[in-house]
Amino acid sequence: MALVRETLIEYFVENLTSINVQRDGLGVAHLLNVNTVMETFCMHLLNMMYGWNLKNANAIKMNFPGIDLIDEENKIVVQVSSEYTSSKINNTLSNRIMEKLAKDDYNLKFCFIGENNKKHKKFKNYINTFEISYDPSKDDITFNDLIRDYSMIEDLNQQKAILEYIEKETGKKFKLTEKISENNIQLSIKSLGSRYTPQANIETPIIRSLNGFVQSPIFIKDLKELTEESKHLIKSCQDNIYYEDKQYLKTLSVAVQIAQNVIECSNSDDFRKLKLVYEQLYELRENYFGLKGNLNINIAPIISFSTALNKFFNTYEYEIFNKQVLIISGKAGMGKSHSLADFMNSLDNEKYFPLFFLGHKFMKNDPPLDQMISQLDKCCDCTSKEFLDELDDYKRLTGKQIVIAIDAINEGKGKVYWKNALFELIELVEKHGIKLILTIRSDYENTILNSNDILSDSRVYKIDHDGFKGMEYEAIDSYCQYYGLNKPFFPFIEKVYSMPLMLKLTCEAVSKNGIKEFPKNFTYEFVFDRYVKNINFTLASEMDYNGTLNLVEKALMAIVSHDQFEYNSLSYENAQIAVIESLKRFVDDSISTKFLDKLIEVNLLNYSYNKDDYLIFAYEIIGDYFQAKEIMQGFERIKYTDYLRNSPKLKNMLADSNSLRMNYGCLSMLTALLPNKYNVELYSLCGEMDDEYLSTIGQMFMETLLWRKKIVFPNYKDFIKNALAADSDLWRDFIYSLNRLGIIEENNLCLNELNSILLKLPLAPYEYIWTQDLAFDKELIHVINWVWDNADKIKKSNLLNNSIQMAWMTASTKSSIRDHATKALTNLLIQKPSNASDLLKNFENCKDDYVLERVYAAIYGAYCHTKTDECWKDICNQVYSLVFKGEETYPNLYVRKYAKLMLESQSIMTTSNSNDLYPLMYSTKTKWFEKIPSNEDIDSLLKSISTKYGSKSREYYLAEKIVCSMTTEYGRGVGAYGDFGRYVFQGHVKLFENQINEQSVSNIITSDILVNKFDFKLLTNFDSSYVNASYHDEKIERISKKYQWIGMHRILGRLLDNFQPTIIETLYSDTEKETTEIIGFDQEELTIESRKKIGEQEKPVENAEFDIYQQLIDIDPTFIWNSPYVLEKREIVNILTAEAYESIDDFNQIIEEYRIIAIDGKKYINVYSSLEQKRNSKSEKSDSILWYASGCLVKKSEFSDFSSKRVLINSNGIPYESYTGLYFYSFHDNFLYDYISEQYLACENDRYPKYMNLIDEYSWGTDRDSSLPKNESVKIPLLSKAAVNYLDLKRVDGNKWLDENGNLQAFANEINGCKSVYIELDSLKRILHANDCILVSGEFIAIESGDDRYHTWQMSVFNTDNESFSLLIDKD
Repeated sequence: MALVRETLIEYFVENLTSINVQRDGLGVAHLLNVNTVMETFCMHLLNMMYGWNLKNANAIKMNFPGIDLIDEENKIVVQVSSEYTSSKINNTLSNRIMEKLAKDDYNLKFCFIGENNKKHKKFKNYINTFEISYDPSKDDITFNDLIRDYSMIEDLNQQKAILEYIEKETGKKFKLTEKISENNIQLSIKSLGSRYTPQANIETPIIRSLNGFVQSPIFIKDLKELTEESKHLIKSCQDNIYYEDKQYLKTLSVAVQIAQNVIECSNSDDFRKLKLVYEQLYELRENYFGLKGNLNINIAPIISFSTALNKFFNTYEYEIFNKQVLIISGKAGMGKSHSLADFMNSLDNEKYFPLFFLGHKFMKNDPPLDQMISQLDKCCDCTSKEFLDELDDYKRLTGKQIVIAIDAINEGKGKVYWKNALFELIELVEKHGIKLILTIRSDYENTILNSNDILSDSRVYKIDHDGFKGMEYEAIDSYCQYYGLNKPFFPFIEKVYSMPLMLKLTCEAVSKNGIKEFPKNFTYEFVFDRYVKNINFTLASEMDYNGTLNLVEKALMAIVSHDQFEYNSLSYENAQIAVIESLKRFVDDSISTKFLDKLIEVNLLNYSYNKDDYLIFAYEIIGDYFQAKEIMQGFERIKYTDYLRNSPKLKNMLADSNSLRMNYGCLSMLTALLPNKYNVELYSLCGEMDDEYLSTIGQMFMETLLWRKKIVFPNYKDFIKNALAADSDLWRDFIYSLNRLGIIEENNLCLNELNSILLKLPLAPYEYIWTQDLAFDKELIHVINWVWDNADKIKKSNLLNNSIQMAWMTASTKSSIRDHATKALTNLLIQKPSNASDLLKNFENCKDDYVLERVYAAIYGAYCHTKTDECWKDICNQVYSLVFKGEETYPNLYVRKYAKLMLESQSIMTTSNSNDLYPLMYSTKTKWFEKIPSNEDIDSLLKSISTKYGSKSREYYLAEKIVCSMTTEYGRGVGAYGDFGRYVFQGHVKLFENQINEQSVSNIITSDILVNKFDFKLLTNFDSSYVNASYHDEKIERISKKYQWIGMHRILGRLLDNFQPTIIETLYSDTEKETTEIIGFDQEELTIESRKKIGEQEKPVENAEFDIYQQLIDIDPTFIWNSPYVLEKREIVNILTAEAYESIDDFNQIIEEYRIIAIDGKKYINVYSSLEQKRNSKSEKSDSILWYASGCLVKKSEFSDFSSKRVLINSNGIPYESYTGLYFYSFHDNFLYDYISEQYLACENDRYPKYMNLIDEYSWGTDRDSSLPKNESVKIPLLSKAAVNYLDLKRVDGNKWLDENGNLQAFANEINGCKSVYIELDSLKRILHANDCILVSGEFIAIESGDDRYHTWQMSVFNTDNESFSLLIDKD
């Protein structure tokens, strides 16, 4: 407030000072002379300042001698004069009129206007002849008195009103008002037309950048929050300063410096130090990471402060705060205009004075400011200097920030005009403290910005507008809702949907055709032709012409064909002539003469200024499209080679690099349209190309790939080699586009090309271009999941290509991508199992074992689902040949495992002995290493890396990290191990520890990575910067870590082939009895066995590979559902809708009807239940229900013993076995299950009760499989293998068991949230009677009802005679 008052006073002084200089220009009412003008001016000024009611004395009595102004109400008379002299005062006092005024009690005052009176002192010697009331100290109003009295006015509005009057009277031509800004914003938004759609607004990250640039209230709020964190940090540091740890104190010091800088920025509104804060953040991180392992110090405040800093700088670019100019660059259709319009329209007029201009309106060669002024209200009739002076005055007076924005400086004549004018504008805005925002289509950056090194100007900051990138799904939801469309069910291409304009036009094109579904294959033709066709039908209905005549297209083609059409614009007069001429054969004059105005009305075209000026396309990209179509018309009649020679227009566009850039939009369109219609690539029309020309053509090619129907592959090889191979970013875009386009059925050639490229790429470029980008592609998971979920809908002819595509994605070091792609690949192969053969052939020579591992995993998963298909016999032979019949067995044990699982199962299917069918599977052979690297050899490799890159380089640091990670527990002394080396690698090779040196074997892998696998030049940045420690579905591992896993898998195969696994067996004394108390059950104590260790002996391990296989499990390829519970749902009885229960007895009564159910006239008995739910009881409090129950068969003769010992079963009395690491679809059908456990009628040890388990639980967690929902493990109850064999059943569809006649005998279900297993009652009763057994169920129940909690362990016993259950409750 103080600043505003000071500014008002300053203006007041300036304007009073100018009175003498500008006296001749003061009047605006054609008054008779200067004196009269001054009298009138002073009359209003004094009235406004002092609240008087002065009038011109001549208005009361003409030629009132000696008096100029009189206030009859307040008894005041005023003599106005520019000269402050004693003679002037005495002459007035001696005038005879003073006698009369004195008698009437008037007070005489003098008003001396003019700066020349500032230094005069008040006169003390004067002759008051008639003794009129007059005191010079109070009644002589001089220049200084006016300033003093003005500054003492408390009401700001009164001060502003006085100043406005003075400015008006001093001859100021115009004055800025909020209305000027409001009118300007609304006029520009109106001119944007449909380019600004607030109804479907999605706030993009660009808005945060704009808030930071102008220091908006949102930005200030965020800065204040950071300031509070800073104050909290400083206080915490003061509390913890007593710590003696030097590293901690150094970290505190850095943190405090940062906090103080933040506070200083916040207090001073000077944001320059925020850049310093950002730079200091790196130092803080470096120090902080050095403290993470120290448990003796309190680093919580530093963590909290660092988190707040990261959040702030992730929101705002640190360089943006103190820049004068912000340039927003983006591809056509990214929503630059919408974002800028939305932001400028949202600026608070209490804090900002925004002005918003459109680039296409800068059509003259006049200076930028002159063209801006001409676009404002007519009241802004002034020179550029006057305008700038007023901006300065307004800013000082109001304290508002002036923000000028120009949208699309590439439009109209901008490509030429701004080359020279932009620097002038930047100089101007810097001088006057104006914030300038520009948007530009990125295709024209080189043409407009780089020609003058604008981007290297320290006053300028550029950001990229990526449209809806990263927000595609939110945008789709919003737009579909707005336009009433169904969301696309297919995997859409994010780069297409990330373009707001194209999404908007597509939605309009689809919705106005009465369609609810999105097209699969987007092309420019689909979007723009439908958009124009919809407008045509609208106009046909309105103007009454035949809608099948696409007059809108004809009119637009006529405009772009005109000789004078340039810069995407044409004069209104020429456009009118062209449109009328093009339509005269189809409609009469009553339509053709009005048609151009209709095109403007529907916002296809816009005025540049007014109706007498130029017209431009509302969307520049649509203008580009129709220009390209107009050029392509020549292809209809003659060969393109002849056309090129005879088309000066196209020839000029392709002439050189500068011509390419100037016509980028149109040529970009041609790049997309020519292949679609004529099977021609634009680059084939070009002559010799230098590097710059190649780069520009390459960018056009890449940008349009996603908008094509096809690529003309036979013609592109050399072009790709020359234009893309030299630019890794273009290569990445190319690979990305091929990958995305391949999902669309019509573009399978893209997948062929992608596969060909990836197979041929050397390992390092392959990891650099492919594997890295798989981790960065945040939307890729949606594409993979679409394939996974819709594999059964994909055409059979496309399944193989999509399978190859999914296989390549398993190269990713991002676990969620790799695991989801594996499941998708499995599902694709299930649809057509024979494709597994072609898949194996394709990847036979694949250099990436990460991919091979998952190819074999997916093939095994598909095999388990479709093993009866005849194709598997040949495929199994192919697998056998590839893995086991070579000169060496394939060393990767992960690959071997899936091959062996499949071949073993196939042997069972064919009732053959696997030793006879696949003999080499049991006599694997590989060579061991002749030379094994020592630690010294590894150190030598490290030294060479240090020499090459530097001892402080990221490359050397990463090499050390790889070595450390592979170090075993004591491999390099005490405490030097890495987690991978000690816990993962050492754990896997433990069976060989008596025959090998674990660290030496680890060195084999390390040496191979450092020398042969890892390219430090290409891959260090990724491995050092982008990996994270999250363990679940967002986990991204180093590429070098990928090689560690592969190296371990390969070394394990060689170890098994060349060494005999052994274990150290502990020898014990004879068994002794010992009594132990058991807590929580009705037994108070129980006698168990205890033995004493007496020695050790080395013992060979049979089937050691099974132990290692169990450690290699990371995904279940047979479990292809991406929902945690896949059991069939049947609505049988809903226990949660029954009467509320508030005790165990209540609950037991409710579940009685749940224990035996009827389906299709048959009874089924429950042998397993797992329920965890919350419900609302009648008390309106949240209730929790837990019910776990699992059944087993017990011999009647063993029941008493079982009852007394059942507490030992799983430590809870509930008899079931849970298995982790057995595959869902082959749970009981492979050698791993038999190796792990064989639960049958009784245990050998008398310590445990004897029973036959009926339930095996399949268990798989997200720590192994990132394709599962985050933090949701899968637990599915299955009939135990013993029960299946006992009942002679066959498992189908994963959760059903049938007898030999195909009758349903058992099923696993999820019923009303309760996972259950049921067995057909009559069959179970026959088994019970035949074997003299009892069905017993161990159960646990816990109920939370209101404030009460109940729980119990109980045993239910089934009575076959009356089909009822008896309950034995242990504890309540």
